Amino acid sequence: MSKKIICCILIILVIIIPQNVYAAASQTENNVIFLDGKWRLHFGTDTKFSGNNFDDSSWQNLPFKYTRVNNDVKKQNTVMWARKHFSISSSMKGIWLSIFIGNLQNGHEIYLNGKLIGQTPMAPNQYFNEWNEKHLYLLPQDYINYDNDNVIAIKTYSTYEYGIADGIFISSTSYAQAYYKSDITYECDPYYAFVVLAFITFSYFMVLQLRNKENYKYLFFSLIWLCAGVHSVNFIIYRLPVSYINYQKIIFIFVGLIAPLTLPFIKYYLEIQIHKWEKIVLTAIGFSLIFGDLICRNIAELFIYRRLSVYIGAILGVYYIIILFSKIIRKDIRALKLSVFILIAYIFQLNDAINALFGSAPRAGLQFNIPTIIILLSIISIELVRDYNSIYFRSTRDGLTGTYNRLYFRNILLKELNKINQGFSSLIIIDIDDFKYVNDTYGHVTGDLVLKTTARTLNQNIPAGSTLARYGGEEFIILINDCNPDMTYEIAENIRKAIENQFIPYNSNHILKITISVGTTTWNTKLGFFSAEELVDQADKALYYSKRNGKNQATCFYDLDKNNTIDEKSNDEG
Repeated sequence: MSKKIICCILIILVIIIPQNVYAAASQTENNVIFLDGKWRLHFGTDTKFSGNNFDDSSWQNLPFKYTRVNNDVKKQNTVMWARKHFSISSSMKGIWLSIFIGNLQNGHEIYLNGKLIGQTPMAPNQYFNEWNEKHLYLLPQDYINYDNDNVIAIKTYSTYEYGIADGIFISSTSYAQAYYKSDITYECDPYYAFVVLAFITFSYFMVLQLRNKENYKYLFFSLIWLCAGVHSVNFIIYRLPVSYINYQKIIFIFVGLIAPLTLPFIKYYLEIQIHKWEKIVLTAIGFSLIFGDLICRNIAELFIYRRLSVYIGAILGVYYIIILFSKIIRKDIRALKLSVFILIAYIFQLNDAINALFGSAPRAGLQFNIPTIIILLSIISIELVRDYNSIYFRSTRDGLTGTYNRLYFRNILLKELNKINQGFSSLIIIDIDDFKYVNDTYGHVTGDLVLKTTARTLNQNIPAGSTLARYGGEEFIILINDCNPDMTYEIAENIRKAIENQFIPYNSNHILKITISVGTTTWNTKLGFFSAEELVDQADKALYYSKRNGKNQATCFYDLDKNNTIDEKSNDEG
């Protein structure tokens, strides 16, 4: 468990550290002009300017960083201007300069000394939004006032938020391009991977659910992955040709549904009954979250809904931890593992709860929180796959010998019969001679050892791709593809000799030797259609011929004397 947690931390650090290192390195780059600090901001459509001359009467000195204005109606749903004065040394003449703008959400026009140098479509006239987009604009050299005052002016739109999330600076074009590529790679590439992982995992567990309809843990876990995947899409979409609020409604619905989906997953995973009142409460919560999301008229109301969904998730999280603790005190190892994962996820989700409470969205929270949740879901996925494989193994394998069981073998045989195959396929049935005598004389523990040794020897002496199963008490059956009657008989003889030469230690002073009787049959499409029962019966008749004629021998069904009808099986129980 500790190793898995350490791996989680290392993966998170791999995501976060490169970006921070690159940001730190950028501070030492020459010829970089950082446009941070206070800007002159104005909210409203009454702004006019000519060149660098603005009417400053209603402008405010504020940082132009990402800010939410949920409670300031005057700053919502309006055009806004941001202006910054700076100087460029004449020593930078001859260097092509560009301005980097990171994560300005609602479209913009950008002016250098009163002249337009770049723009995007801008709300509210067009349904266009830029959530994660970053921009580079070339500064024409004849627009720059070297060794004099320069003004960058940005016209954008304020909804429930405004400002730049990733900073803004002027530098050489080559450096700005390198920074742009690095920022995109370190920030967005991990989220692309998470989204792909989420939808692949969702599909995988849906397939498992279709195979195991009696337990819905795979269904609910796949839906949790789907919700996580849709949420992560929010971090890799750059531009939206649709209304931003409608897009965020979809995102928030999926985020809100994660918490209600977690309870049925936990209960099905731990095989705990889901009470009727729990189903009613979770259904009510789910519909309330969806309805509350759909009736939101603007982004400010949508984030009130977001707060509510986070609080509900936090309350449900406490309830889940109580359920897990009640199972832990009963020494349920699965509950202990699950509780560690959910507790870690819950702690990081508190980051979202705090942000929702104060209306802030620090970048570090997004960088750290979502990857953590995805990684923890991945670890739980591994646990579920192991659990599924264990169940699948037990349902298809014989518990003592590890070979396939009779039911699984018959399914494989039926599939083989349904194939259109011009080649040969063969059955070999093996019976341990005098096995009842071994059990009665040496005990069932020794009898089990004989069965396990026989199974191991058979596995070592059958062709690759063959199917070996324990067919009965001391009977084994083998399906071999692409094997004609002569080759099948040769394989049967090799198996018989290998068993005959096998020494089984009974105790420190005694060694057991056993023998087997073998029957074989072979078929292909040219011989016509055979049912599974007919083929097994053919091999069975050959086996009992071997038993009745001295044991420790192999017989092919087609070598039997057809005039010597075998209509009754030997009563020999060994």
